[in-house]
Amino acid sequence: MTKVGSVALLVCVAVVLTMSLTPSAGAGKATSASGSWTWENTGFNPVDVGGGCQYFTGSEEATWTGTFRGTSHDDFAGIQTPDQSMGGALTVSFIGKVGHVRGRMFMHITYWSPITSLFMDGTWAIKGGSGGLTAVHGKGTWVSLVDATNTPLSAANYAGKVWTK
Repeated sequence: MTKVGSVALLVCVAVVLTMSLTPSAGAGKATSASGSWTWENTGFNPVDVGGGCQYFTGSEEATWTGTFRGTSHDDFAGIQTPDQSMGGALTVSFIGKVGHVRGRMFMHITYWSPITSLFMDGTWAIKGGSGGLTAVHGKGTWVSLVDATNTPLSAANYAGKVWTK
């Protein structure tokens, strides 16, 4: 290898190491996020799409406790298969606090419930915010809850990581 090639290689290695070891600007410190989420459906609009499948949309009003403390309006869409499995996504408009910071944030939540389970589960990701939550981002998972008689509840526990500036 030539001297110029060696220097170029060293510079590239230094740049890659610097980029991978330095936190991104405004990333802030990662903190654990956990708590519960309860909801009440306020609308459900099913449409039969053939083959025993049903597409649906709807909305819900929710309350969050734990790291996320506040309320949200959630719009969802999904599909239910002939065996009663279902999956889809929610768009969440949250108003409240994340940790000690107040503002509004928007989340994308996925869900899945196989026929073999009483539970729904999925992922959540913070997509943006305003007010004090302008720089917040995070992601994690959630799982729904059942009562003592194994009846599914409109409630879930969430966990993950949140970064605030």
